[in-house]
Amino acid sequence: FGSMGARTGKVYFGAGKMFYEFDPVKKAYTFYEAINKSGTDDTCECWSPFEAADGRIWFGAYPVTHLMCFEPKTKTFTEHGVMAEDQMYLSSVAEDNWGWIYSGMGTSAPTIAAYNPSTGEKRIIARMETPGSAEVRLGTDGNVYGIVNGSTHGGEYSPEKQWHRLENGTWGERATEP
Repeated sequence: FGSMGARTGKVYFGAGKMFYEFDPVKKAYTFYEAINKSGTDDTCECWSPFEAADGRIWFGAYPVTHLMCFEPKTKTFTEHGVMAEDQMYLSSVAEDNWGWIYSGMGTSAPTIAAYNPSTGEKRIIARMETPGSAEVRLGTDGNVYGIVNGSTHGGEYSPEKQWHRLENGTWGERATEP
């Protein structure tokens, strides 16, 4: 449901209810654990892990759009709450230069949430009332971009699908594909 290579060289991924840290140098799993929602025995699935500037691994958890964070140094999870109560899939995550974490969600209505881990503030910054998925991504220029009028998964792109720059917790100006 997603994997990523961290700057440390370790690989992080989710499979079903499990979250894994793999060290390719040691050729060994250095951490694995079921992902539980805070205060419950309910497990959830890891989607789209993303490494933040501070080395923490952020990811979406299914079902319902829980934003989760894994701290590699302490091997602990922190749940940061549900980003959109009416959505099932938090399918993309990115961090901007101000430390805001953005979540692209769907599928009943494409939605983008902005979350400030320092303050706990959460905002829905973009949404369409039509089926589909939103996406956020870190651009090659170091900025974060979001799209709500159609998912780009599978490489599809058209001029009608407009990317917007996301910065400091807000929906910004239109942009070209990141």
